Amino acid sequence: MIPPEKPLPPDKNDKTKFLDENAWLWEAFQEDLLINLNRAIVPLSEYVETYRAFEEENNLDPDKYVAKFTEEGDGKTPATPQEIQNDIYKQIQNEEKLLDRIPMEI
Repeated sequence: MIPPEKPLPPDKNDKTKFLDENAWLWEAFQEDLLINLNRAIVPLSEYVETYRAFEEENNLDPDKYVAKFTEEGDGKTPATPQEIQNDIYKQIQNEEKLLDRIPMEI
């Protein structure tokens, strides 16, 4: 069991006192594990911040997007083949821009 507070070393003058048997747990948990977890949070925060730029794409509602090309869309008329083709080209360009912005390493 991990001790609730750091175990104190035994008094060198009192030979009846021994080191707490859970002292190694304190060191392993508190000093090693927590320090390394806190160190790991920094790159994760940077990772989250990097992909925040793509929030609009992540929040895309496919049903709404498709509806704008069908009779259920804003104009209540289906999109023409030319409008659909233009949108496809726009999405291809958008994909290329996004791929350029995604870092290979963080």
